[in-house]
Amino acid sequence: LHTALPTCVFVALVAFAMLRRKEKRQRQDEPFVLLTGSTPNQQDSHTGERRSRPKRGRGRSSDDSDDETERRLEAVVFGDERAVVDRLLAKSTGKDSSEGEEQEDRLGDIGLVRKSGRKPVWVDEDDERETVDVANNKRLRKLRKTEEEQVLDGATFTTRLRTQFEKLAGTPSWARLPAKQECDEDEDDEDGLLKRTGSLLSTESQSLPRGVINIKSMKAANWEKPAKAVIQALEFHPTSNVVLVGGFHKTLDLFQVDGRDNPHIQGIHFRDFPIHCAHFTPDGEQIVLTSRMRHFFVYDVITGKTLRIPGISGRREKSFTKFVVSPDNQYLAFLGNDGFIILVSNKNKQWIGNLKMNGSVTAVTFSPDSSLLLSHGSDGVVYIWDMATRDCIHTFTDDGCVFGTSLSVSINNQHFACGSDSGVVNVYNSSCLREARPRPIKSVMNLTTTIQLTQFNQTGEILAISSKMVKNGLRLLHVPSLTVFSNWPNTNIPLNHVNAFDFSSGSKYLAVGNDRGKALLFRLNNYVDT
Repeated sequence: LHTALPTCVFVALVAFAMLRRKEKRQRQDEPFVLLTGSTPNQQDSHTGERRSRPKRGRGRSSDDSDDETERRLEAVVFGDERAVVDRLLAKSTGKDSSEGEEQEDRLGDIGLVRKSGRKPVWVDEDDERETVDVANNKRLRKLRKTEEEQVLDGATFTTRLRTQFEKLAGTPSWARLPAKQECDEDEDDEDGLLKRTGSLLSTESQSLPRGVINIKSMKAANWEKPAKAVIQALEFHPTSNVVLVGGFHKTLDLFQVDGRDNPHIQGIHFRDFPIHCAHFTPDGEQIVLTSRMRHFFVYDVITGKTLRIPGISGRREKSFTKFVVSPDNQYLAFLGNDGFIILVSNKNKQWIGNLKMNGSVTAVTFSPDSSLLLSHGSDGVVYIWDMATRDCIHTFTDDGCVFGTSLSVSINNQHFACGSDSGVVNVYNSSCLREARPRPIKSVMNLTTTIQLTQFNQTGEILAISSKMVKNGLRLLHVPSLTVFSNWPNTNIPLNHVNAFDFSSGSKYLAVGNDRGKALLFRLNNYVDT
């Protein structure tokens, strides 16, 4: 009752009840007076016997019964005086009651919450008594550990559903508990930093040596379900070791990458829709897929639903094959005809504007903060666009380039890679954002055929470049020293024709998709999971 009343009204009612109770106790403590005016200890003038006061608890009057009833009702509504005061103090100081702690311990024992001092906002106790049939529901069969499992109780179902969600999307930022920072660890870090000044002064990476890369071949990411056609799309989830694999076999597959089993999570078939390009959105909740058609699809990783987008209104392109997603999750940038870059809102998938460059556009990429969009094309010129005003604020000529084919930016916005149809990849520093004809700090000429893809890893220490025109057409550049690793790839591990590749979120894994339908997986031993 008190939870539905304002605090001032509740306090007033409590004070009134306590005053009433005090008055009644005072009346009960007064001496018992006879009608004749004699006290309980006086003698009867007729019989000479001493009259005594009636003992409490024997033969109570109706007033006493009413008082007892009222006292019980007050105890039910308000509790006793001490309980009321404790409750008010707990509410004013924000202290949790012992009942909440017992509730959390009980829920922690069955796996619904973690015993970490953080309490759930709301828990439905009926979930513990519910049962879910996972055998007859096609969408829930993936939660079974064995085929014999038919029904799961509520607690087990909740735990497995949470595990499945974390496999696909990782732990959301709002659900992560703050890490405890120990003073001793901070002091150790400071001591280590003061003892090692070489890494601050050297231009080379201390974690990734030059010359030879420590890389190990693992079991293929899609060994459980190899693709039956050329792999065209391959990308890791932004926050977890989940990789998507798509291609001309019209199927999108998700795999959990652990380096040992790489279990298959889910497969979605798109009828009459050969997949040419697919990307996770930066929040990891959706996958956008395109083909050589006007329409494209959006797959919701959380709900498992597929949405068909009929096309982009106002555009006459017959297909939208290539696109990129902005890191801030605001834009989808499609490559259109005649030098048009088509901007689509990632929220509602509606057209919001166009950018126009000379010649034809062949590659686009966003800066890490999404403030700039860079485009490359058939005239060998790189265009830099301000996304706030959608104006071209700078252009520079890619040195020696006749026809640009690829473009990428490092995570720290310090290096830019431009690929061309001649097989040359020019690497620039940030001076290219100001100069009209900047000189590249490195021209990588290890490949002699058209460059399809260029990509920096998450630390900016490795630049991967590929060409699908030749076998084993993939090279890794050590960015701090601007030298190509000499020991990889080699003839012992044939890559065949590389059509797609991607680094995992912590650069621990490198996945390579080829024309044989395999998503080869490699472990970079210089990196660990973030």
